[in-house]
Amino acid sequence: MKKRIVNKKVLLVTFIALFFLVSSAAINIYNTSSTMSEIQDKPVVISADVYDSVMPQIYIFYYDDDKTVQWTAIAIHNYLFSVYNQTYLYPVNSILQLKLAQDKLCPDIAVYVFQTDLSGVYIGSDFVSWSAFSEYLGLYDDTMHILSMGNTYTFNYFADNSSGNLFYMQKDMVDATEAILFTLWSVSGAMSTFPEADDDLVLDFKKLALFYFGNYFNELFSGAISPNKPLGVVNQTKQELHRQAVLARFPNGAMRLPYIPPGEPLTSNKTAELLDLIKIEKKEDGSASITIESSDDFSSQDVPPPLLDIGKAGVSDLIELLPIPLKSGLDGPVGSVVDFLLEQILSSDIGDVL
Repeated sequence: MKKRIVNKKVLLVTFIALFFLVSSAAINIYNTSSTMSEIQDKPVVISADVYDSVMPQIYIFYYDDDKTVQWTAIAIHNYLFSVYNQTYLYPVNSILQLKLAQDKLCPDIAVYVFQTDLSGVYIGSDFVSWSAFSEYLGLYDDTMHILSMGNTYTFNYFADNSSGNLFYMQKDMVDATEAILFTLWSVSGAMSTFPEADDDLVLDFKKLALFYFGNYFNELFSGAISPNKPLGVVNQTKQELHRQAVLARFPNGAMRLPYIPPGEPLTSNKTAELLDLIKIEKKEDGSASITIESSDDFSSQDVPPPLLDIGKAGVSDLIELLPIPLKSGLDGPVGSVVDFLLEQILSSDIGDVL
């Protein structure tokens, strides 16, 4: 069979065009006089379409005495309300208040924003174990549940998602921006299960999530490394296991690279000269010695001291490097197209494209 030849330059141009098409389409769902920061920070109505009360209703349950939780819940509400006015904020201070509210309101989609730890959820003055919280959600099989909080990696061990009505990240500590993005995208999936919701409405939620991703990419990226508005706690056991895995991969030691000024490429002569100051010599026993030389333009003081003993390296020194995934994480027709383009662009001979 004849092999089909794909022009990667054409694919790259197509991918860029697709990105701008999706971004411009998403922008059209907002009032042009309103910015994303206005939607996020102020609990106000932003040109929402009016839907009949028979449409699925979204309730966001949260504890309003926690500043991070409150900020996250209000931001989620304002983004969702900007395209869908059947969205409501509802603060609760105990598991009893939460149950009474759900029995009374019968939400079609329930979003939960609370602080958590490895053992369970803090709902105001009450602490509910993950096991008990899973059983509680099981009481409402007709509701689509979205957990916009941390430590759902632990929750996954107790969750029964046989009905397909649970949406959660399966992560430990998360940043509020990541929780917001996850919620916006999950609402589109939850809404698609209701016959009353047409395809255009579901698409609006996806556009909303894509627009948020594009506007807050820097915050999402930095928050994934070091959460600025944390939800949940760090799993110290998992972190130590990761640390030990890194130690096993690099038994000879580790070293901090010298500081590279912003905007200066690694291929510049200045950077190359700075890196050349570092001399690594591998010994017969498998260990390595590291020395730092000086030059006319740089001294050894310009180079951070090496970490010859990797066991002394902190968690921040051991950032895990993962291969670039060939899947976008998007579903539906858009996801299929983007995944195809990513697969072609990130395949071999990428240098020809760049």
